[in-house]
Amino acid sequence: MDAGLVDKAFIFVGPIIVGGPAPGPVAGVGVASLAQAWRLRRMQVRQCDQDVVIEGYVDVTARAAAGAPRGEGQGAPCSPVS
Repeated sequence: MDAGLVDKAFIFVGPIIVGGPAPGPVAGVGVASLAQAWRLRRMQVRQCDQDVVIEGYVDVTARAAAGAPRGEGQGAPCSPVS
């Protein structure tokens, strides 16, 4: 994500609580505040067995405003595959 190469995210949330110093779902430097966090748009939320799946496109406008690097070839937002 730090390289700005992520356009679409699939986030799986399972019914399990780990606690403690567990590894996070996203590696990298991270952000100093929530205002700098990347936002998803055109989201779909669905259940898959016991998991919840959140699918969405990274908001390139918010990403650029937060000062994140842009990957080569990024331009117009992606369209969903029909």
